[in-house]
Amino acid sequence: MPDNTSIYFISISDLIVNKMLTGRTKDKLDVEELQKINMHSKDKSILTILKKLFG
Repeated sequence: MPDNTSIYFISISDLIVNKMLTGRTKDKLDVEELQKINMHSKDKSILTILKKLFG
């Protein structure tokens, strides 16, 4: 029987803002990478971006 669970994701811009607000070094580095990916990607889906960022 299929699972009808909904999964919600924040937008890439919201993810970038959230990471900026933490002030952690790792998140600052993530922001730099996310911004690069976001600028060059035609596909703006969060799953695609996370796969590019984290492999």
